[in-house]
Amino acid sequence: MTFVQVLVNGVVLGAFFALMAVGLTLIFGVLRVINFTHGVMFMLGAYGTWYATEQGVPYLVAVLVSALAVAAFSALVELLVLRRFRGMLIEGAVVAIALAVLIQNLANEVIPLSPKSVDTPFPGTVSMHGVVLGWHRIFLFGMACVLIFGLALFVRRSRTGRAMRALQQNPYAAELQGIRADFVAPAVFAIGGGLAALAGGLIAPVQQLLPGIGDAPLLASFVVVVLGGLGSIGGTLVAAMMIGLTQSAATTYWTGPAAVALSFLLAIAVLVVRPKGLFGNE
Repeated sequence: MTFVQVLVNGVVLGAFFALMAVGLTLIFGVLRVINFTHGVMFMLGAYGTWYATEQGVPYLVAVLVSALAVAAFSALVELLVLRRFRGMLIEGAVVAIALAVLIQNLANEVIPLSPKSVDTPFPGTVSMHGVVLGWHRIFLFGMACVLIFGLALFVRRSRTGRAMRALQQNPYAAELQGIRADFVAPAVFAIGGGLAALAGGLIAPVQQLLPGIGDAPLLASFVVVVLGGLGSIGGTLVAAMMIGLTQSAATTYWTGPAAVALSFLLAIAVLVVRPKGLFGNE
């Protein structure tokens, strides 16, 4: 039964990684911007959920309100700062890192340094044939699946989604067809930041909140995105499950630090064979 428990935990963890990483790969795929502010958007989503629940707002409403606020802030970041560095990988990455450090330091001044926690409306666990899983983790998995599926439908069916795909495939031809990247870019950043904030809000009840809570998810997201292929949403989903299962197995049979190390080893092994990732364009 230990193997089945590892498998279930890995799938849930993979769904969380996918929700966190899919916004990151969407931003890179459409705008060619490496968004190092993704981790602080996760942190802001988690703390926004905590603050709202402290004011008496129901948890689910708090997650939604926090995500919408962070989505608006992420769009503002693109408009005021990162727009100038679209397509400039190194310069844009440096500016995004500087901005993330600035936001993190400002958060350290405002957010209480003591660990915070959020109560879940889904307490308790469910046990089936020896496999135990918390109800909130089941909720997290279900929400991640719904959100990712909703994003896929949005990108495929909506007018804005079709504009995003056109810009990803051929920015020059898209501009000739009247698609303005300046109008699409804030929407892309809003979606990416909103999904990161949702991931933060959803994970808040199962771990303590500290100002640096977004660092580890950001690192894991980059591993997932690079492993799956920069800009490939399908590759991101496959890579997220691979990393989730790897970390679940390593944590169970070895140690937590070993799980992180094995994730990087797996990414390196794949990239040696396929330098642009599993689904990256050669």
